Amino acid sequence: MDIIKNHVKELMNHVGHPYSHVLRVYNTAMRVSKNIPNVDYEVLKPAVLLHDMARAYEKQNKGTCHAEIGAQWAKEYLEKINYNPEKIPKIVSAIRTHRYSTKIVPENIEGKILQECDRLDGVGAIGIIRTTVHNHLNKPYHETDPLARNREINDWEYGIDHFFFKLLKIKDEINISEIKKEAQKRHDFMLKFLEGLENEILKKEEGEFLELLSTIRENYLLTHYEIEDPFNKENKTIVSEIMKLETNFSKEFIEQLKTEIL
Repeated sequence: MDIIKNHVKELMNHVGHPYSHVLRVYNTAMRVSKNIPNVDYEVLKPAVLLHDMARAYEKQNKGTCHAEIGAQWAKEYLEKINYNPEKIPKIVSAIRTHRYSTKIVPENIEGKILQECDRLDGVGAIGIIRTTVHNHLNKPYHETDPLARNREINDWEYGIDHFFFKLLKIKDEINISEIKKEAQKRHDFMLKFLEGLENEILKKEEGEFLELLSTIRENYLLTHYEIEDPFNKENKTIVSEIMKLETNFSKEFIEQLKTEIL
């Protein structure tokens, strides 16, 4: 798979879906699939690695779908490197159907694993980082009702509203039992973060949850982490800045993140 990994690494220049995203989805898929019967790894591995290869193209060409374009590119690439021709149709199908928002049900188990592991990467500790960075231009939260208990959700204005608009719904959209367990764990972690924020916001007390949120927002221009050595404090990354906080929740955050990216 090294030749495919190197190919993908050269292609992945999309800000929201960099090479690190692909590796996280790959590592998660390899881990959860161990307990799923009849998985063909000659299909699953390349499908996961190649699934987002057309992300940057989609951004530059409005109206295109990275799943459709990526499936075609994957077919051409795999044929070029003389990959097993019997596996290519299944790989192409998995990539073409991986985009959850299209509501297309993948035709094979490898496609289903890819779709749900890709979905899973939006939640948990990494989901907190990705969402906060993506929404750094928005207000961080509503001052009097941060968790939208008595108001309409507005993730165009308030950064953490995106959790209620999308992320907290994901665990109920996962169907494979092994992946659903991981989704529930990440869901519960996000709830702990949000409830901690709410408590500090309403009490108007700066605490460890607000400090974490502020740290991520202030360092939005930094890369999330270094792939080769993600938990080195000496790095200049968002993760290394979080590690410098040394609060109880920041330590818990880093431990959760380790389970999601390693």
